[in-house]
Amino acid sequence: DETQTMKIFIHLISFERFPEIYSMSIDNLYNFALKHKENANKFFQHKNYCQAFKLYHRSLCYLLNFINEQPIDEHNEILENSNQLILSIYSNISACQLIHGNNINVIANCSSALEINPNYVKALYRRGCAYANLKDYELALKDIELANRIQPHDEKIENLFKTTKQRLDEYNKTLGKSLKK
Repeated sequence: DETQTMKIFIHLISFERFPEIYSMSIDNLYNFALKHKENANKFFQHKNYCQAFKLYHRSLCYLLNFINEQPIDEHNEILENSNQLILSIYSNISACQLIHGNNINVIANCSSALEINPNYVKALYRRGCAYANLKDYELALKDIELANRIQPHDEKIENLFKTTKQRLDEYNKTLGKSLKK
């Protein structure tokens, strides 16, 4: 059991310090958020959901800081693009959380996305999945039916509707039998 000591020297050539959020311009905040979202997408594609979640969250922080600091009438194009990006990020965060079974957070993030766009199918679908996972089949069906009306003939939505409806029917039968006893 001999132990050896090894010394390693690292020479830092340079580094780039990110500016504080509060000191960034509107364009820089938006571009930083977009860059983090794009990097998060790459991690998500490689199934590194924890790292993707962290980058999506950071991107959301940049955007929410930006939105909260801006008067509504200024920079309308950037604000509109930011709202679309926020919508997408909430949905992507919920996808990461759904994979890890964080159903309560999926519902919260999808609800935030749906406040921006009540007809956003991905958020309706994911929130429906989360409600179904929590065995709240009636709320799940409400979201799934709306998603199906907005985007009919989507196989994933139709399959989720069928399985959720079957689970609700089974639950009601079981409940009915237990009430008869």
